[in-house]
Amino acid sequence: MAANARAASQNGEVKKVARHGKSVVSRTADPDASTSRHAIMRSPIRPAAAASSASAISSQSKLNSPSRSPTKPIKALVGNASREGARAPNNQSSGIARSSALAPSTSSTSLIRPSPNKTPSRPAIRTQDPTEPTGTLQLAAQAHSWLYMTSTLETSAQKAEQAATHALEARTKELAAEEADIADARIRFETERIIALYEELTDPTLSSSVPEVTQGFILYEAKCNQTITEALQLSAQNLDEFADIKSYNEVLNRLDDLLQESGKLQDRILSITQTLTSSQALMFVSILSAGHFLPLSSLMSASISDPFLLSSYALPSHSSRPSSSSSLGQNSHVLASISDKNDGFATVAVQGDGVHVLDLSTLHPVVSHTLGPSTSYSCPPVTRTAGKDGGQVCKTYAAIDSSSEVSQDARGRTVWVWEENLSGGVMSGNAQSKRKSSVISHPISHIYAPDDLDGRILLVGPTGKLTVTDADLSPLATFPEESPDAGDALQRHFVFSRNSCSFVSGLAAPSQGLISVSVVLKKSTKEYQLSVVAFGRGGDIHPLGDCPLPLSGSSVADMTCSASGNISVLTSSGSWHSYILSPSPSSSTFSLKKLIDPINLASLSFTSASQITAHRSEISLLPLSSSHVLLASISHSSPEIVVMVWDMQYGVLLAEQHCVIPSTLGRSKQRGVHMQLVGGSTGNNAQVLLILSPAADSAAQADANSLRTTVLVVPVTAPSTSTIAAALGRASASAKWLKTATKQQDVPGINASQKKVLNVMRIAMEQKRVEAAEKAFDEWVATHTGQEGKPRLGHLFVKQVLDIAFLVPAGAGKNATALPCASKVIRYLLAKAAVSDAMVEGGLIPVLRSHKDLQSAVLAVQTVKDLPETDVISLLATVVTQHRQTRADENAMQVDSPSELPTLPTFLALCVKYPTSPAALRVALRQQFSETEDLMCILGVLDAWVDKWCNEDVSLLPDRVKKDTHGVLVPQYAERETEEVPSLDKVLSFTQSVLDASFLTLLAHRPAHKLLRTLLSRIQLELVLTSELLSLQGPLQPFAATHARAVREGAHGASKADTKVDWRRRKKMAHEQAEMSLGLYQVEELVL
Repeated sequence: MAANARAASQNGEVKKVARHGKSVVSRTADPDASTSRHAIMRSPIRPAAAASSASAISSQSKLNSPSRSPTKPIKALVGNASREGARAPNNQSSGIARSSALAPSTSSTSLIRPSPNKTPSRPAIRTQDPTEPTGTLQLAAQAHSWLYMTSTLETSAQKAEQAATHALEARTKELAAEEADIADARIRFETERIIALYEELTDPTLSSSVPEVTQGFILYEAKCNQTITEALQLSAQNLDEFADIKSYNEVLNRLDDLLQESGKLQDRILSITQTLTSSQALMFVSILSAGHFLPLSSLMSASISDPFLLSSYALPSHSSRPSSSSSLGQNSHVLASISDKNDGFATVAVQGDGVHVLDLSTLHPVVSHTLGPSTSYSCPPVTRTAGKDGGQVCKTYAAIDSSSEVSQDARGRTVWVWEENLSGGVMSGNAQSKRKSSVISHPISHIYAPDDLDGRILLVGPTGKLTVTDADLSPLATFPEESPDAGDALQRHFVFSRNSCSFVSGLAAPSQGLISVSVVLKKSTKEYQLSVVAFGRGGDIHPLGDCPLPLSGSSVADMTCSASGNISVLTSSGSWHSYILSPSPSSSTFSLKKLIDPINLASLSFTSASQITAHRSEISLLPLSSSHVLLASISHSSPEIVVMVWDMQYGVLLAEQHCVIPSTLGRSKQRGVHMQLVGGSTGNNAQVLLILSPAADSAAQADANSLRTTVLVVPVTAPSTSTIAAALGRASASAKWLKTATKQQDVPGINASQKKVLNVMRIAMEQKRVEAAEKAFDEWVATHTGQEGKPRLGHLFVKQVLDIAFLVPAGAGKNATALPCASKVIRYLLAKAAVSDAMVEGGLIPVLRSHKDLQSAVLAVQTVKDLPETDVISLLATVVTQHRQTRADENAMQVDSPSELPTLPTFLALCVKYPTSPAALRVALRQQFSETEDLMCILGVLDAWVDKWCNEDVSLLPDRVKKDTHGVLVPQYAERETEEVPSLDKVLSFTQSVLDASFLTLLAHRPAHKLLRTLLSRIQLELVLTSELLSLQGPLQPFAATHARAVREGAHGASKADTKVDWRRRKKMAHEQAEMSLGLYQVEELVL
């Protein structure tokens, strides 16, 4: 054993000895005789070595087992190691495999460095014998050290993580306890601020300006983000002298535009905040700066997706329409309903075909019942799905109006029921044999199978009678018990779930069940009666009350009612009324309160007076949520299907979608289209059906074989409640679908004679009699000319006259901009300087150009002082275009009439004299003049003006001197003829703006170099003259000051001396100035 120990020491092996029950790692004292640890660790690890390491770790885990004594195993290992060193190696009997990561493998070598005190007695490189065993104690010590270190680190990390988690939890609880007292106050404070802002925004003076400013702010922010991104991308590119400079100029142009727009937007925001209180103003500006106007996280905007086709059905060869016209909207080729559940089923009844249950998610039929061409239906069928025996069962109910299997007296009162298993999605072969039939005591116009009635069925008659039956159509209850008047007609019927119905709160109605709302036209009174009835889950009936609908004598096109009690009624003339239904606390009646004044729809086919008979059915309404209503119609000007979401609490359009009219409908001026919107009976309107059927027309039966009914699916999203946030800014989108008031309203500041002439002019312009309107205005001017020689033209009156002068008659269509305007009236007002750009919506110059009245536009540049620079320069661009065309055709024969535009020098002089801001002028020039030829035309005229001023004689002395009224001599200059050439300072200022806006473009155009050099030489000569004249300013300044003081004293008397400064001090100051010798001086420039 001692020999083995010495051999191991000479070879530099690491040994483990037992010391007081502990394993200790020791290394030989001779560092040169030991094997380097780093050299060993760098040796490659082989798969066999990995297996050996795993065996070593397994053995070490056995050694560390708590069931064993810590001393006994180590002693045993020491004994085993001694015995193994004395006998031949036996790998099969070894309990622990060796590790090739720490011990040399069979192919590895160990580098032995000689000791400095001894002569090496062995070679420097020794190859280990593969049969040489590795010490078991050594392997165990190595594995134990690493396992101990790893476990210690993991334990420390877990303890630190647990301590940090406990600390964070404790701090969270402390913060929650501290903020519990102020949480409610903070929420209440924020809510009060928002409510206060809402109340401020309801002010009529702000309702028209705040939405527009808010939209402009959001749009401006989006433009800024996009432009800044492009600018950063350009700045990040590598410098390239051959790169096109056009992209840089475009970004600079947009930056200038945004700068101008930001100034205008800031002015408008400040103008609004001045009308608000200080707190609301700060809140309004802070919300705008945050990038949004209202907390949109709690809102959902209305939207309508593109409609898609569900199915299409051909018209039968003969009419199979229902014989009983039970209610409006039922006389259709296809009748449909949508299930209230989320199964996405739609039930469709096709006259003369059958009943089909369609899956809206797959657009495929689930169940179909073909009943033959002799079968027609009196109302849309319904479907109820339920689980049964582990599967899904579908029950379909259809009211039969006529069939070969139904007797004459049972028509309209018979209901057929099919029950099918939906597993597999196909109908069994004996479906017709399973059909059940039941006859009800009254005709049927509506069938409902809601889940709120616990398997009950609700049947509604054409006179408003309600019947509740069980699933097998056995009657359970009827309301009213007595039969209604046979002449009463049910106009509309709505049902709502009791849980979602808010307008019956506080009444003696069951907490669960169904709410029914019926609108009946009474025969005796010719008035509309609204009735509300509640149904319990078991089918028990509870009448809640009724109220009259204030629409006597009106022809109702359609109406809606929502679960919140919002009722809207649309008449055939396009007048749309909105009410809120609320119960009366003292009696069993309801009352209707008007929400807003009626709005009048326009540009829709059903409102056209000439086509009201043919297209009166081209309208349909559907309630969505709260006061939101879905409207489907056909536009009048360019016929296409229009689907819109309106908020009837504010009378604004929230969303719209357009689609083409299918050619299979055969729509023409003589034949219309029947439209019907279908949604869930209790308000499930995420997907809406739009049924488009050819209208019933006996004259069109000849080509009925080519006509088809189309069923479209329209995905709709609407907010759950009506908010002012969603309505703000939607007035402009709603205007094109609303009629403008033609009746002149009382406007303060306009007298009776002005109102009279305005009415006459408006009627004449609506009838396209422009001469009559101009004559009426001329007569008013001649009659009301005062002693000063001109009539009184107030701001409001002039604005009204301009609105009428630019009036576009209704029905003008796309050619409205080509209609003539009252040019004589406009020019009279312009000549009197009574017009401003803000009086005309859209700007004065753009409107005049749209009406092709360029002569008035040129006059406006001379008299109107608030024209935007963009409008003035756009008109200059038109003049330049005409100038180039005239110069190109100067040798051609002139046969055209003279143009209304002046020559380029004449109009350019107006532009140079017009008051502008340099930044806005540069932006306008950069936008309007992108071609170098246009710029050279302008610079050519400017160069000629500069040359003319340079050749002008400079008169330093006046022509003569004479005394003024106060006896003071003043200079007199000879009068010169007025010329169109602007002053030199204005010419140079405008030239600078042109060069700043397009200098790089001119440099890229070689023919422009000569013009630039000529202009530079002339400006340099003028600068030399200016410098020489400035040298005279110092010597002549005392004389000019003395003359100015003499003129002032002659007019106002001699000025009094300053008594605060005595004569001694003044004398001292004069003496100090004389000593300083600070007199006239001259600045010289030294160029190195």
